[in-house]
Amino acid sequence: MKYIKLSTNIKEIKKRAFVNNKELKRIVINSEEITIGKETFENCNSIEMIILKSEKIKIEKTEPVEIEK
Repeated sequence: MKYIKLSTNIKEIKKRAFVNNKELKRIVINSEEITIGKETFENCNSIEMIILKSEKIKIEKTEPVEIEK
């Protein structure tokens, strides 16, 4: 799974939903309101882009992450 496009009726991405997904490159979130669980994208090192089209976004608190460039 390299590309995920979430429909407008998705209101929450559960904690650790995509953890360790090494193939995921792009995520598009279309919901007007979304809650993103802790560590949802932990160890998803291939992600190149996350597009948030939401007006109201809640991200559950997690530890800071260092991003390599």
